[in-house]
Amino acid sequence: MYASGETTEGASSLAPPPLPPPPSPPHDEGEAAPARPRRRFKIKEIVGSGSFGTVFKAADRLLDRMVAVKKITVHTGSAVSIKRCLRELTILRLCR
Repeated sequence: MYASGETTEGASSLAPPPLPPPPSPPHDEGEAAPARPRRRFKIKEIVGSGSFGTVFKAADRLLDRMVAVKKITVHTGSAVSIKRCLRELTILRLCR
C-alpha cells in the first residue's frame, strides 16, 4: 500500500507500452538485400574454375553493374586446406 492508500494493482497500468517491432529493411521485394547474396547477385555464366572454387559472371542488383563472384570450395577441414582458403580470401580482399 502507498501512502495515499493505493495498492500496487494500479501501478501496472503506469508501465510504458511495449515497443513496436523494428521497421523492415528499406528495399522492395524485387530489390536485392545486401545481406542475402542469392538475391543480390544474378549469376549469368561460369567464367572459370580451379582448386579454390568457381568464378561466375554476375549482375550485382544493388550496384547495378556486372561483377565476378567466386564460390569457394573447401574439400576438407584439414589445417592446410583452411590455411590455403584463408590466403585466397586475403588475396581476393586486396583486389578491391
